[in-house]
Amino acid sequence: MTCCEQEPKFQRLPSSVTLTIRDSNPAVPDMSPCLSQYMCMPY
Repeated sequence: MTCCEQEPKFQRLPSSVTLTIRDSNPAVPDMSPCLSQYMCMPY
């Protein structure tokens, strides 16, 4: 189970999208456990 599935406030995004968000969102590194396949982002 991913952290995204554990947290209903978050949705899963393709890893190809996370790279762009990662460059513009300093909070992303805090969610590094999600980055293996999907990154958690607020709706």
